Amino acid sequence: MIIEQGCYVDMFNGEKRDLKFKERIHPIINDFLFLGKMLIGVSESIAEQGMIEDATDVSFDKNNFYIFSRRHHYKFIFNHIGHKQENENPEYIIDDNGSTDFKKAILESFGIEYDKIWQTIVLVMEHFKLKYGDCVSAEQNGFLRDIENYSGTPLASIENLLSGMTLTKENKMILSEFLKKPHSLNKYLYRPFLLWTINQKKYYVFGTASLFEAEASLYLNAIPWGKVPTEWSDVASFIKYKNRKHLEHDKWLDDNVENSIKTTGLIYQRSVKKLITKKQSYSLEVKDLGEIDFLIISPHVNKVFIAECKHLQGRYDMVNQKEDYDHFTKDGKDKCYNSRINLKTKWLTENKAILEEHLQLRFKEPNLSLKEYQIEGIFFINTPTFYLYNSDIRIYTFEQVIDVITGKHTDPVFSCTVDEEDRNIFYSIKYPYFGSLK
Repeated sequence: MIIEQGCYVDMFNGEKRDLKFKERIHPIINDFLFLGKMLIGVSESIAEQGMIEDATDVSFDKNNFYIFSRRHHYKFIFNHIGHKQENENPEYIIDDNGSTDFKKAILESFGIEYDKIWQTIVLVMEHFKLKYGDCVSAEQNGFLRDIENYSGTPLASIENLLSGMTLTKENKMILSEFLKKPHSLNKYLYRPFLLWTINQKKYYVFGTASLFEAEASLYLNAIPWGKVPTEWSDVASFIKYKNRKHLEHDKWLDDNVENSIKTTGLIYQRSVKKLITKKQSYSLEVKDLGEIDFLIISPHVNKVFIAECKHLQGRYDMVNQKEDYDHFTKDGKDKCYNSRINLKTKWLTENKAILEEHLQLRFKEPNLSLKEYQIEGIFFINTPTFYLYNSDIRIYTFEQVIDVITGKHTDPVFSCTVDEEDRNIFYSIKYPYFGSLK
């Protein structure tokens, strides 16, 4: 956040870096760090409060310094979630060909090998005797010419490519938008080159690893959702690549889920658009219903699962997690995920006889009976999201599919002690984890 603000500032160098300089500059840097941490911390707390009732306390210590803390047993659960994410195998589905396809699209669209940019950066580092991890600054026109000379690519193509990877004072978000939209493509995470003005000249400022981080962020967490830098939106071949990845990305999760279902031997149907009986067919592609990703019949738990697959963006902060929460819970112009699956569950429950006959005919199982079966809607997702710990309709990661549909899944139960006035009270915390203690 701090270095992005540098795009707005006309800077000057040449000041002697002596003790007097350090005494002047260190308090300013500390103020920036405090302010940035406070702004991000407050935005995180507001997002948490929007997902959990009564989540945050603000108190003051004996020195009148404010303290943000989580109420009740919530800190205990947050610590568990953090430990799980840091120490257990991560649960996510990614594009195995993401990097290769991205670089191929760059070559076809802009006529340059993406790695040539990195190799040019290495030459700059060697020239200035920089190490990996250092910050690099390169005069804009000279850096562009270096890439042109090293890659043999026309300057106009290089400028077109880098325009979508550069953060400037014209496309940088204001602070309030920065805090509200942490996954905007107009951020350093996706645009590894900051354009600063130093001594009235334009300089690219970047980290030695920034190019790789931006590449991964684009092909893992932007392009599959149909997002590209606006500067590339009129490059036909790159948009064709983006559209192909956008169409493919839901299939990655659905294919993984189907492979898991197959190992159980359960009866299931994928992409259910209509139910067919002897007398007629019933389309599900009507208002308030829609195609069902998977119908799974599980005699292990006497349930017919309506399983909807949601390929979510990777979320690394609570503001973004709040976006997932809103997609599941907040009706707007379109109904939210929960509302849609509730309507499907209600319709199939009310029309269980139609569903039963459809399954009997499709799977040639004339004796199949759903009399003792419950219809339950669930979600399978490609990567954990905070809402799965407290959802109204159960959400599971793709790694939990087999245990869920065969009745082997169990939710963790936690124990904690809460100090209340003059006594300690022992609690068992069960799913959903963010509610009042009993």
